[in-house]
Amino acid sequence: MREFGALNQWGQDSSFWLTLTAEARLRDQQLSSAFYLYRRALEKAPRTHGLHAALAGIYRQTEHPEWAAIEEEKERQLAPLNCATQKLECAWNDARYDLLLASTRTTNSAESHFWAARAYNQLAVEAFVRLEKLPPSSEQHQVKAQILNRQKRYSEAANEWKAALNFSPDNPEFLEQLAINLKLGQDYGAALPLLEKLLQKQPKSAELNYLAGDTLLDLQRPEDAIPYLERSLQHSPNSLSAHKSLARADLAIGKDAAAIPHLKLALPTDYDGSLHFQLAQAYRATGQPELATRLLAEYQKMQKSQAAESQSTQGELQITPP
Repeated sequence: MREFGALNQWGQDSSFWLTLTAEARLRDQQLSSAFYLYRRALEKAPRTHGLHAALAGIYRQTEHPEWAAIEEEKERQLAPLNCATQKLECAWNDARYDLLLASTRTTNSAESHFWAARAYNQLAVEAFVRLEKLPPSSEQHQVKAQILNRQKRYSEAANEWKAALNFSPDNPEFLEQLAINLKLGQDYGAALPLLEKLLQKQPKSAELNYLAGDTLLDLQRPEDAIPYLERSLQHSPNSLSAHKSLARADLAIGKDAAAIPHLKLALPTDYDGSLHFQLAQAYRATGQPELATRLLAEYQKMQKSQAAESQSTQGELQITPP
């Protein structure tokens, strides 16, 4: 979203950015993450209306009504809005979304972009409600599928793409999205024939070849996966995802030497150290013990760092009393 991107100019530590991100996490039912962000926003702007109420809502969803009551009382104790100085928030309360959208044309500030972003979000919600009341259509199911996908409810999203295909059976975008959501929902056997069907019409598609190859890997068929992944890299040689999957396939069939260049290229995507470990093992298998030792040391360092970060994050994301 353009307005959300504009907020980044003021950094990701402003109360506006934190609140908008918290709202997005809350829509996706990421309650712990939303709770943490709302609490940080309150630290930055303790007199902001709505933040205590948002925390109260999370407390009620997580079955802490006594904590919710405390936050609701804090919300009631806030000073009333002064519409002479808090014009944008008053416009929000009056549902004057046109004023909020227009505000960024005259004022380039974190506050104006924050309220404009909220206005766009609310208008999208209202549009979706109106869409729900219309007769079923491919567009209706498409919107639902995209929302469910964002919430990582992949099987439900796949069902919506199937419904969209009832209106447009050969729509390649719908077929690809159906295949992707089936794959993400771990229904690999259903995803593969859809990808193969799409490849019949788009045999040079780097994305489709990658998806088919990676799905074959998920089905424990590394030898079958390799031709697809190689074709993907022919058409998109810089695809780190394809390099990573091809390395995984080569390792699965004992081709350690072939896997090494792909592992090296894919290392920038290694956030948990697993690729460093695999590369170390490949170096060892191909008679390069010094390189293997260096990679194992980097792997162990990454593991320790990740463990410390995970412990810190778990503490931050706990839903704690007010």
